[in-house]
Amino acid sequence: MNSSKDSPQDISSLSEEAENAIAAGDAAADVGVESIIARDSEVITRVKTWMRKQGVGLEMSVAGEFRKQLPSGRFMSSVQHSRTYTGFDESSGVSKIRETDVVVRLTKLIMNNLWITTWIIVECKTSKDATWVLHHDSANPSIFSSVPFGGLWQLKHHESVRPENVLGSTESGLLSGNGIGTCYSVSATRDPDARGNQKNDARDAILQVLSAAKGVQESAELTDGYAQLHIFIPVVVTNAPLVNVTLLLNGECTYTETQSGLFLGQLSPNSDKPDGVWLINDSYLEEFVNEILTKIHALDYRMF
Repeated sequence: MNSSKDSPQDISSLSEEAENAIAAGDAAADVGVESIIARDSEVITRVKTWMRKQGVGLEMSVAGEFRKQLPSGRFMSSVQHSRTYTGFDESSGVSKIRETDVVVRLTKLIMNNLWITTWIIVECKTSKDATWVLHHDSANPSIFSSVPFGGLWQLKHHESVRPENVLGSTESGLLSGNGIGTCYSVSATRDPDARGNQKNDARDAILQVLSAAKGVQESAELTDGYAQLHIFIPVVVTNAPLVNVTLLLNGECTYTETQSGLFLGQLSPNSDKPDGVWLINDSYLEEFVNEILTKIHALDYRMF
C-alpha cells in the first residue's frame, strides 16, 4: 500500500479511525475528519489561486457582498454577475453587445403610489501595477453641492414624478459624500521609468461603467399607469490603492491615501452637467454596500 498521506487509501483509513475515535468521545479526531474532508484537490487549489489574481474573482466578490447584505423582505431585488447590454460604439458607429460586471436592482413601493427602482451598475477593475490618483482642487469647494442628481447619477421617471420629493433636494442625500473625497479627475500611475504606452485603468473603468449605466438605463421601461422613478448609480470597484492629491489655496499639495472618492467630470461633449462615478477600493466594499443599501431603504416620497 502507498504510504502517501494524500492517497485515497490513507484518507479512507484515517476517516475510519477518526470516526471510531469520535464514537469513543475523542474531540481531537473530529478536527482530523474536518481537515481531511475540507482538503482541496490540486486542481481546485490552482483555480482558487487563479481566481484571486483575475478580474472575475473581484467581480464575484462584489456581487457576493451585495447578496449578503440585501435586506430580506424589504426589496424586490436582484444581483446579477456578468450582465450583457447593448451599447453604441462611437468609433465604429454601430451598436454592440457588451458586458457589465455587476448589476444590482432594488425596487420598493412608496406610499402605495410610487415605484422606485435603484440600479447600481458596477465595473470591477484589477490594477496590479498602478495606483489610482484622485486629483482635487480646493479652489472649487462648492462643485459637489451644486451638482443636481442628474449629474451624480442618471434618472428616468414619469413626468408626474418629482425626483426632489424622493431624493430630498437637488443636492441629493442618497450618498451624502460625508467622509468621501471628491475628485475631479483620475489617473493611474505606474513606474515613472517605464517606456511605451501606459494604459490608464482608472479612465477606462469610468468610461466603461458610464457606458454600462447608459445601456441599462435604455433597457429600463416605464410602465403606463404607474408612477415610477428609476435611479442609476455607476460605481467602480478596484483593488488599486487610491491616493487623493489636493491642490490647496496656498499652492501646496497634500497627499492622502483614501478608500473612496467621487469622480466628477464632463465626459460627454453634448452635456452641460458633469458625470459622477463612485470609486471604491475593494477593502472598503462592505462598508460602502452597507451605506448605500441603508440609504436606498430610507428613500421616501414627500408631498410638497
